[in-house]
Amino acid sequence: MKKSKKPGANPITLSGAKFSALSANIKYENRKDLMLIYLDSGSKVTGVFTKSFTRSAPVIWSEKIIKNIDRKLDEPFAILVNSGNANAFTGEKGHSSVKHIMKALSDKIGVSIDSVLMASTGVIGENLPYKKVIDAIPRLVDNLSISAIESCARAIMTTDTYPKVCSKKVKLGNETVTFVGIAKGSGMIAPNMATMLSFIITDAKISLEILHKLTTNSCEKTFNSITVDSDTSTSDMVLVAATSKVKMNSIEKDDDPRIDSFTNVLEEVMKDLALEIVRDGEGASKLVEYQIIGAVSDHSAKKIALSIANSPLVKTALAG
Repeated sequence: MKKSKKPGANPITLSGAKFSALSANIKYENRKDLMLIYLDSGSKVTGVFTKSFTRSAPVIWSEKIIKNIDRKLDEPFAILVNSGNANAFTGEKGHSSVKHIMKALSDKIGVSIDSVLMASTGVIGENLPYKKVIDAIPRLVDNLSISAIESCARAIMTTDTYPKVCSKKVKLGNETVTFVGIAKGSGMIAPNMATMLSFIITDAKISLEILHKLTTNSCEKTFNSITVDSDTSTSDMVLVAATSKVKMNSIEKDDDPRIDSFTNVLEEVMKDLALEIVRDGEGASKLVEYQIIGAVSDHSAKKIALSIANSPLVKTALAG
């Protein structure tokens, strides 16, 4: 069932974005567990987050940043992600550690603190060793490269057996734009986010409002339509960014003829990554797709499909 993902001969690159990954020894020695995405000024960033009532400190921080992000389009953004520790169920210490890390990152990069975001994944209920993260930030920033996205995919793995990376190109009008995405997820995979992180970036030029709408709709059809064990996690998010580096007229209206092509490739990237998450689920031996025909609405079809997919009886029959 499981398969290895081998990096291509040519490293994946994207204009307007740089990447870095290293080992901060958060849980294991000499294993990549910290990564950074740097987005040039002018980038748009939006996201979808877990609906768990026990969201982790990094989720709460980043969700707040996203809600107010339209005020900060004139400076770079940074997304810091660690594995090995989810910083969930850690109370005030968890929130304090995020603030310390975000302050150190914003100071090092030279941006305001509301232009830095954080995600964490790993063990729940243990305090994040935030000083290790802070100590690693200077090296992380100094090592930023346009060609290190595959290393970032490895740095966010927990029980994943291989890194999950996807890259696609599409023609929008006369210009070719690139989409790249990474994801992690293995267990606790259920709709409305799960133990899953995904970061998708395009160099297209698009308004924040439309990017958010397309991200939300596409997530509903992809990441929020998968399940492995019907368990929802505390730590999960999908962030989508557009660096605006391609010289094109910005997509500003819902009736722009380029939106269909943009949406199609965004959904393709999300679906590819979502299926890789299911394929690499803990203990998974089969990948099954349910198609509901004749439902009165998409909402109804999804509810029916998930009731089947999460049925222990159906899972037992499939496993047998």
